[in-house]
Amino acid sequence: MAQSNVDATEPLKVVKLKTGRVFLDGEYLPPPYKIETNGHAININGQELTAEYFGLPANDFQRGPAPDRGRRPRGGPNGRWPRGEFGRSEFGRKETSSLNRIARKLEGIELGATAILYENTEPLLLYSSTGALELVSALISPDPSGTKAPESLRGEERSVWERLTADFVPSHEFIERSQREIANQEETLEASDMAVATNLLTHRISYPLTVFAMIAIALAVGHLMSERPFAAESSDPIANQRFALKTLGIIAAFSAIDLVWTFASSNSGTMRELNPLASGLVKDPVLLTTFKFIATGTAMGLFYALRNQRAAQLGCWWCCLLLMLLTSRWVVFQSLFS
Repeated sequence: MAQSNVDATEPLKVVKLKTGRVFLDGEYLPPPYKIETNGHAININGQELTAEYFGLPANDFQRGPAPDRGRRPRGGPNGRWPRGEFGRSEFGRKETSSLNRIARKLEGIELGATAILYENTEPLLLYSSTGALELVSALISPDPSGTKAPESLRGEERSVWERLTADFVPSHEFIERSQREIANQEETLEASDMAVATNLLTHRISYPLTVFAMIAIALAVGHLMSERPFAAESSDPIANQRFALKTLGIIAAFSAIDLVWTFASSNSGTMRELNPLASGLVKDPVLLTTFKFIATGTAMGLFYALRNQRAAQLGCWWCCLLLMLLTSRWVVFQSLFS
C-alpha cells in the first residue's frame, strides 16, 4: 500500500460514520469508520490511501465547473475577466484533485453504501438499490464466486464485484451482522409493501365507507334522541328488547367501521394505535378482527342479557353515543387525509 508524507498545512477533514460497509483489498473493515482527508491522502480507520494507491498522479487536479450561471459582473482593466488555457473564463472556478473527488465519493458510506477498494482501481460504491444486499448475500453464501453480479454493473465495476467474491473469506462476526441486516431489510421491505397495499385499499374503500358511516351517524342521532333509557326499570320486555336490539345494532355497525379504519390507517402509517391491547395486534388483520369480535361481542352479549336492567340500558345508550362520536371523528379524519 503506497505511503506519502502529509503536509501539515493542508486542511484536515474528518468524517465519522456508523453505517455502511468498507472492503479494503479483499478484507472487511468493521464499523464505526473514521475517514480523514487532507488533500494528500485518505485515511480509513488507520489505513492510509494515497493518490498512488488509486493509480492517480500525485498532483492530479481537475478544473471544476463555474457555479455562476447568470450574468457575469464587470471586471478587469478592459471590462473582461482573464481567460484560461482553453479560452474559458476563470471566474468562479476552482481546482479539485481526483483524490478529493474519491473522498467525497466515499462519504456515500454515510447513506449505508458498501465501498469496495482495491489498489489501482476506482472505488466501487453499492447502495441497496444497486446491489449492496445482493453482494452481502453472495459473500455469506456457500459459493460466493458462483454468484452473478447485477446486470447494472459493467466493465471494471463487474470485475471488482467478481474479485471480491473470489477473495473474501467472511468471519463469524461478519456473517452474524450481515444476517441481521438482511433480516431487517426484508422486514422493512415487507412493511413498505404492506403500507402501499393498505394505501391502495384505503383509497378504494374510503368513499363508500364514509357514506355508510354518515348514514349510521344519522340513524344513531335519531335513535339516541327518540329511544332514551327508561327512568325506572321497565316491565315491558318487548320495549326493552326493541331498545336493546336497535342500540346494539348501531354499536355493531360503528364497531365494524372502527375496525376497518383502524387497520387501514395503522398499516398505511397515517395513525398510531394507542390501545395497548390492540397495538400488538394491529399488524395482523386476523388477530385484530378476532380480538375486536370477542371484546365487542362479549360486551353486547352482557348488554342484551341485562336489557331489563336500567343500569344496562344506560350503559348501552352511552356506549352508542361514544361510538357515534368516534365514528364522527373517523369521518373528519378520512375527509382530511384521503
